Amino acid sequence: CATPVAMAVAVEVLKRVARRCPCGPVPAVLGFWLTSIACLLLMVHVKDWRLLVVLHLLRTALANAKEPIARAILADFIPSSRRGRWNAVHSLTGMTWTGSAFLGGILCDRYGYGKTFVITAGLYLLSALLWLPLIKLVPREEDAAKGDVSAKAKGA
Repeated sequence: CATPVAMAVAVEVLKRVARRCPCGPVPAVLGFWLTSIACLLLMVHVKDWRLLVVLHLLRTALANAKEPIARAILADFIPSSRRGRWNAVHSLTGMTWTGSAFLGGILCDRYGYGKTFVITAGLYLLSALLWLPLIKLVPREEDAAKGDVSAKAKGA
């Protein structure tokens, strides 16, 4: 019950932060994502189960709050003729996420939760780095409303 509520709150907070961010929504998304990675790494060292629960809720909420904005960016900057392909890629990543639970179980059995969290944090960090080019491509909401979208973003 707490996870969906935490996620809903995080989505709303991220929407407001993204609207106010002077560099557009991507830095706000990255800030939430990087904070979720920090929570994951903290979970490696925390021994108190109550703090672990709080960190887990926070990490889950912050990491998943980006999905509505990611979908909006996809819809805004991918020509409609190519959206099907990109949605298929997005669905494929969802399936690989499910399959990664199997791999995570194997890693937990072999190395323990701590190392698995560190490996996961490293993969999330690599994924977050792939968003960096979007900072230049995705305009602020106000600029997009004025039609001040970069030529690169229009041709995506």
